[in-house]
Amino acid sequence: LIGSHEKLKISLILYTLLCGCFPFVGDNEKDLYNKIMKGIYTIPNYIDLEEKQLLEKLLSVSPLSRPSTDKVSYKFI
Repeated sequence: LIGSHEKLKISLILYTLLCGCFPFVGDNEKDLYNKIMKGIYTIPNYIDLEEKQLLEKLLSVSPLSRPSTDKVSYKFI
């Protein structure tokens, strides 16, 4: 069983692989932490709709609203 922290880690890795950068960027540690806690990130325009929707679900601020692994389907998974 994968916990919410592991799901977030997987989400960050997937975002980085698809987008080529980290989802959360801050001017300093406090700014970075605030962006992570508020879910402030940008998905590049070159990411297709299916990938964007998957990333948005996986990077949800609320751990309970992140989909379970059996509910995630993606063409590369």
